Amino acid sequence: DASDYLDEFIKRAAVASYLKKDPSFKPAGTIVLDSVVKSGNWNDADKDGILDEGELDTTEKGLSFADATLALFDIFEVTFHVSEDPTATITVSMLITNGTPPTLVVPEHRHYERGEFTDANYMDGVYAYDNEDDDSQLVISVLNKIVDPNVEDVYVIYYTVEDTDGNITPGSGAISIGGVVDEDYWINAKDFTKKLVADNVQGTAEEAIRWSEAIGKYVGTNTETLKKGDVVPVIVADLGGYKKAAGVYNIKYAVEAHQAAAITKKATITDDSEPIIEEPIPLAAPPTLVVPDVRQYDLGAFTDANYMDGVTASDAVDGDLTAKVTYDKPVKPNKADAYVVTYSVTNSANLSATKTGVILIGDWVVKGGYGLYAQDFKAKLSKIEGTKAEAIELAKAKAIDLRRQVEEGSDDGTKLLAVGALAMVDNDRYGKELKVTVDDAGGYKKAAGKYKITFKIYGLTSKDAPAKKVTATITDDSKKPATTTTSGGGGGGGTAKTGDDMMLELLILLLILSAAAMVCIYLRKRQGDAQEA
Repeated sequence: DASDYLDEFIKRAAVASYLKKDPSFKPAGTIVLDSVVKSGNWNDADKDGILDEGELDTTEKGLSFADATLALFDIFEVTFHVSEDPTATITVSMLITNGTPPTLVVPEHRHYERGEFTDANYMDGVYAYDNEDDDSQLVISVLNKIVDPNVEDVYVIYYTVEDTDGNITPGSGAISIGGVVDEDYWINAKDFTKKLVADNVQGTAEEAIRWSEAIGKYVGTNTETLKKGDVVPVIVADLGGYKKAAGVYNIKYAVEAHQAAAITKKATITDDSEPIIEEPIPLAAPPTLVVPDVRQYDLGAFTDANYMDGVTASDAVDGDLTAKVTYDKPVKPNKADAYVVTYSVTNSANLSATKTGVILIGDWVVKGGYGLYAQDFKAKLSKIEGTKAEAIELAKAKAIDLRRQVEEGSDDGTKLLAVGALAMVDNDRYGKELKVTVDDAGGYKKAAGKYKITFKIYGLTSKDAPAKKVTATITDDSKKPATTTTSGGGGGGGTAKTGDDMMLELLILLLILSAAAMVCIYLRKRQGDAQEA
């Protein structure tokens, strides 16, 4: 039974204690306890594990182990002998502890504003200590992590601490989120809005408490009648003029048992005795994106910053969205051409608007909703045929439709129509290339010379349609024979010399003249030297 186990424990402890004094001790028989007498309590005030002067309390000295009131540390004198030699008794002093659990300290109440609490805050102010184990050996556990940082309420949190002997000490504390705390009480309430007629407003304190959801809770030390987290009655300390009438009232709520725990909230009562016309909630709509139909720049003058020239975006809810416009970048500033750029923008409702715009680089003629380009060109006679199709190609002539809208019922989009005669619809050919034709070839043919060629857009006959005139310069690169005759009489004719033959003869003549000049210079120098001698 328990007493037998205790005796055996004391026997073993006594022998072990004596072995520290006399390691050679080897009992030849059974250990018999003679007496176990308490000599005092040890209060290790400095916690150094050494029995210092003044730390021994002998008020219970002389009690037997069974009769002693055990303190944390008890000192006993144990006398025993070996059964084979009853006269040879041994007395040792032993320190026996009573296995006291660790101490757990948890704040009765901690308060945090809404959204402020994190898991790390569960341990705010929580600690434990033990008379045997140090802090690193004690294990503190949070049993219920139930705090919602965004829900205003009082949460009771339970803890335990366990020492190395397996002793466990429980504890608990209240954590409040939001509201108002004063001493041992917490209170919270909400603003509310009601309609005078539809909600049957009576202007009473009871309905104010109900509609504001006012609530009080106890957060102090547990008593016989109140525990942490218990709901306590709430009263209206000041109605703030609240009555059965439209208006805005500041109502003060308080805990009935402790009116210093109080909070003031707003009550809004609207007059619905007559029909109230509510403004319709606008449906979400895509943003408005503005992109110019056409923008034109000289060769080399365009930069990336020009992509946003004249481009704006706005939204009824988000306001100015121009800075959020995105676009592709197809423009080559040094190449004359028509570039179609696509722009997009998205609002906070995730609705988007997309629009294209044409950017012209080079000397384009823009008129009547169309653009036409052509450039002067030079060519060698041997490389041309003198046709209109060839002139279009060499002049790099091209045209583009710049009309965003056309009249409803119009044809393929190449015909100019009077604006306003019919309803306007989107032009699916906007930004598309059109066919170019030669309006006046200016005599252009397979012959050297300069020609003024006029281009126009195929199918457009209106005077408002664009036209572009360029100069075509054709040079004669054919080789012509030189007509010369050789010296001689009679009717004999010499062979015609080519240009290359004449050039060769000229070079030979120059060489001969150069040699003669050098000889003259040499002879003159010799003559001068002779005269000096």
